[in-house]
Amino acid sequence: MSKVIIEIDCLEAGQPRPYADSRYRATIEAYKHGVYTNDKVIDCSISEETAKFLASIFVRSFHDDPEWHQARLESLKVLKSKTIMKKELPFKWEVLIVQPFLD
Repeated sequence: MSKVIIEIDCLEAGQPRPYADSRYRATIEAYKHGVYTNDKVIDCSISEETAKFLASIFVRSFHDDPEWHQARLESLKVLKSKTIMKKELPFKWEVLIVQPFLD
């Protein structure tokens, strides 16, 4: 049996200073190992849609079209990828979600 492991590392969470917007930054990475990979660990690609979904559940929920007081996805960028059969497949993402300061 083979299994996919999703690893989420929290790099930043909360307010950097008083009266500032809260920032939630994390990396999302997936890999698999098991019988089908001869017990070797191999990277598993993550689509942008899946990265956003995982970030909204495990990092901080956010809105795609936020109002001024709602959390928003500030950035989502690929940190690690491979080209396989002329197609770029991302394996590791960095996400930044910002929650505006509310008095």
